[in-house]
Amino acid sequence: MEKEKILDREKFISQLNTTEKDIDKSWIMDVLRKSIDSNLHDGNPRGHRNLIIVMEELSELSKEISKQLRDKGDQYNILEELADVQLGIYYVQEICGVNNDDLHKAMNIKMRRLGEVLEEKGKYQ
Repeated sequence: MEKEKILDREKFISQLNTTEKDIDKSWIMDVLRKSIDSNLHDGNPRGHRNLIIVMEELSELSKEISKQLRDKGDQYNILEELADVQLGIYYVQEICGVNNDDLHKAMNIKMRRLGEVLEEKGKYQ
């Protein structure tokens, strides 16, 4: 592992002990919007670069899950990638105009379907 990545990882782990557990979603969204708007000059649609980064973060989480399944996982790597993906979901919502109410409705529909499958088949495959 590169020295810079090791230092970033150590800093991340150290900050876990001192950072508050509650999030300020309005602050997160403010920083996120500034991040999106910082690339408006690149000639691409709003959020283009951010969506590319979201795809990369999804891939990194996938890689960490794969490691976990092979007993080579690391709890801190999983945690860091989950945080990146959760923030990525906020990016996608902001860029694609998906509000929380619609997202929550869609989640309820999906969970009802899952509940029905479990009720009918006894397992999810």
